[in-house]
Amino acid sequence: MSQEQKYRYSEELAAALPQSVIFKGLRFYLDGGPELSIAIFEYGGALFSLMPGGEVQIGYEADNFRPTDEQIESFQDTAEEYGFDLDIYSYVQSVTTPPRKVTIARMLVEIQPTKIGLEAISSEELKIQNLLQDFPDSPSVNCGDRYGFDRGNDGSVAA
Repeated sequence: MSQEQKYRYSEELAAALPQSVIFKGLRFYLDGGPELSIAIFEYGGALFSLMPGGEVQIGYEADNFRPTDEQIESFQDTAEEYGFDLDIYSYVQSVTTPPRKVTIARMLVEIQPTKIGLEAISSEELKIQNLLQDFPDSPSVNCGDRYGFDRGNDGSVAA
C-alpha cells in the first residue's frame, strides 16, 4: 500500500470511528529495511498507533530450545529459590504452545501506556507516604480504593 493509500485509509477509518477520534497523520520509522509508516490517532488526549493486524505465526517449537550455560544456571537458581521440580527443558515445554498461524484483527494501541482506574495524586499525600513506608522495597503497589504508586529505577515515585 502506498503512503497516499495509507493516509486515505486512515482518514476513512477515523471518519468511521466516534467523532472524538482524530487522525493525526503518519509517523515514519527506519528499521534497517524499508521505511515503516504507522497511522497515529488521538482520542481523549492520548495518542494511539494503528496496528494493521493480519496473519501471524505464534507459538514456539520447544524441542528446538537450546539454552546457554548462563540460562541453565539462572534457571537452576530460580527453580531452587521457588521450588520448581522441572528442569529448564521441561519448563519451556510446559509454558509454550506449538507454532501456528492466527489472524489478529487490526487495533488501536495507546502509544504511552496508562493505568486504567487509578487517579493521579501527589506522592506527598499521607496515604501514599504511608504506603511508601509500609512497602519500602516494592517497585509498585496498588490499593483497592484506586490509589497506589510506582517506583522508578532512579528512586522517583509516581502516584
